[in-house]
Amino acid sequence: MINNNKQAPKMIKLAALIFIFTISYCTKKNDVPSTQIAPASITNENRIVSIISSEDEFNKIMEKAGNKLIIFDLYADWCIPCKILSPTLEKIAESNKGAVLFYKINIDRLPHIAQTFGVRGIPHVAFIKNKAVVATLVGVQPEEAYLKAIAENSN
Repeated sequence: MINNNKQAPKMIKLAALIFIFTISYCTKKNDVPSTQIAPASITNENRIVSIISSEDEFNKIMEKAGNKLIIFDLYADWCIPCKILSPTLEKIAESNKGAVLFYKINIDRLPHIAQTFGVRGIPHVAFIKNKAVVATLVGVQPEEAYLKAIAENSN
């Protein structure tokens, strides 16, 4: 018969070692250099959907657009629905190249612009014509909803 009183200290030591090993393993830093996991730098050259990087750039776009329809995709890098919507908007931008201007605005980097549009949820897609909001779609909507908003407001 095993004496439980003699085994108890050994079991406690074993449990402590397992606990320490687990903690040290779980808190290990990722050995992948940050240059390998950082997102690629994004430039607006040859892009169908340009990324607005400043409030000044936003204001210039609004001034130069005239009566052209502008579509602003207000998003955040951490937003999964925004990432889901992005390919749909790029596809629509490709098929409307020249007729409609497409831009992306990161609400974490440009919160004042998000406030201007009254953003409460993202993705938030604003359709602008003659410096006025003519339509808004919040959340991921079917492609047809974006196409309908373009058709109704691009003339």
